[in-house]
Amino acid sequence: ALSSLCALSNLVVTTRHEKQTVGAKIEYDSAGHIRTIANCAREVGTTVSLHNLFDALPVRHKEFLRNLKREYTKAVQMLQGYCLISTGVRISCYNQAGKGKKQLVLSTPGSPAIRDNIISVFGAKQFQQLVEIPEGLECDESCSTVKEKRPLGLNYNGEGKLE
Repeated sequence: ALSSLCALSNLVVTTRHEKQTVGAKIEYDSAGHIRTIANCAREVGTTVSLHNLFDALPVRHKEFLRNLKREYTKAVQMLQGYCLISTGVRISCYNQAGKGKKQLVLSTPGSPAIRDNIISVFGAKQFQQLVEIPEGLECDESCSTVKEKRPLGLNYNGEGKLE
């Protein structure tokens, strides 16, 4: 994935392991090879930054700019999915248009619970609207019909008791 990002943009990874006293700023060229490595001050963690997306591909860049809102929405939706399932990892995504101010798009706290990620991404009000579906139930495509899964070889009567 990193080599693909390198081919499409200027990629910089800034990282620091908890056992290190300083971080490293790693810049990649368009072929995915390390261009420079420099020590830098940073807290523990990793930041992946993309700059000048599609600049190396003028036709794709023009198409991207023409459909910017749609492409941005698709990227945010994909990141929301990663944010929901990535427990124990703090994710922060920012957008900076031109030389404007950097704006937080979405973030997660690094909690081990998916519940906390849902609240971070969609808000507590949306979370309260969710209905938990207990294990052992299955539903049709629209979930208008919910029935209990039956173990193979066992017959249940209409009251959920073994016959």
